[in-house]
Amino acid sequence: MCALRFETAFNAPRATQTARFFTTPMGKRLEKAELKALREQLGGCAGARALVLTAGMDERLADALPVARSHIVRLSAAEDLLPSRHRAISSGAITVADPANLPYENDAFDVVVAIHGLDLADRPQQALRELSRVLAPGGRLLMTGFNPLSLWGLRRLLTPRQAPWNAHFLGPRRVLDWLSVLDFSRGDVTFVHCRPPEPWGLALWDQPALQSFRSVLQPPLGAAWILKVRHAPTLALRDSLPLAYRQAPAPGRTSAARNAGQVLRFPGNDDRAH
Repeated sequence: MCALRFETAFNAPRATQTARFFTTPMGKRLEKAELKALREQLGGCAGARALVLTAGMDERLADALPVARSHIVRLSAAEDLLPSRHRAISSGAITVADPANLPYENDAFDVVVAIHGLDLADRPQQALRELSRVLAPGGRLLMTGFNPLSLWGLRRLLTPRQAPWNAHFLGPRRVLDWLSVLDFSRGDVTFVHCRPPEPWGLALWDQPALQSFRSVLQPPLGAAWILKVRHAPTLALRDSLPLAYRQAPAPGRTSAARNAGQVLRFPGNDDRAH
């Protein structure tokens, strides 16, 4: 388990632009395909607490998680997007925070779901380290990301400053290498939404005659990838200091992000994870 914390400036405008993309027809189709694939990966994800960190507009995945309590972290606080959101019924606290500086204590969750969290983080490696920090040993981590080796990655070369093309587009192999350093098990990668970005041949792509052709292209050329891994940190060495000299953590201590004022929390949903 990593006990480090990071204080970084978060590119909130880029997250808001991406959230607005998920309100478009193309974004809704992508989010629907991702959430369907995530629901199929929920086996073995039971626990007491779960965290759903999302860049999209549909938060109802929290209702499908087999946990007692779920918390949601949004990457955008734009008020004009509130009517477009699909709220989860069973969610607890709803927070807007930097994915590289989460306002939770170590080992706070048994399941963590990050939907394009690394794509929008200013420093993806630090965001991944934060997800590892808040995930308890043996917990499950599910992630989604834009696939750079796809038609969507090719489309990114034309308009790199527009959302969602201004995201990082990290490859799953690269993310798996980072996870191996953080003591995660080798996970399985699934590719979803094998469709060209609109308006590239949308009508032609939906023809029934191309069904077999789409099934061949789906594994390597999906617009997004889904990754599921388990947090299995190595056992730490026994502390050599006597128990009398060990300093106990102060009760009720808040995180550095919360004290620094970098976290926006909705007052009506303030049941924090401890």
